[in-house]
Amino acid sequence: MEVYFGGAFQGKLEYVLEKKGCLKVADGAGCSLKDIKEAQVLNHLHLYIKRLTYKEGAAYNTTVDDTITTDDTITDDTTAKTMPAAEIINDIYEANPDIILICDEVGGGIVPLKKEDRIYREAVGRALCCAVKKSDRVERVMCGIGQCLKCDGSNK
Repeated sequence: MEVYFGGAFQGKLEYVLEKKGCLKVADGAGCSLKDIKEAQVLNHLHLYIKRLTYKEGAAYNTTVDDTITTDDTITDDTTAKTMPAAEIINDIYEANPDIILICDEVGGGIVPLKKEDRIYREAVGRALCCAVKKSDRVERVMCGIGQCLKCDGSNK
């Protein structure tokens, strides 16, 4: 697994495609786990996480033990649901251990006023921490230029 992250519109996908060649890309805005299994790149990981974090209209809140639990102030759902933030990454890794993940950096800047946005931001951060631990290579991309932060593995 490899992770490439950076600000919005910083040329992350173009950087990866130029570096790795023509690859099959799944878009996190609407893809399924089956699509991810068949792809070489998952673009917009943050949107995939957002979709799973707010699935079926329920919003989840992360806790210190890396579990996302239903926040009753956001949803009318009375049954408590739990979903470890790392579970998203583990599912992706099990489906496709060689996948390249591309994600917007959503944890910087002004802290959002809306609770839902803070929950989403934290879920992305926790998922990225898990992905980085599993990855052979991690690069931050800014203005289309990559900066290698973790270069333990081969360049597959």
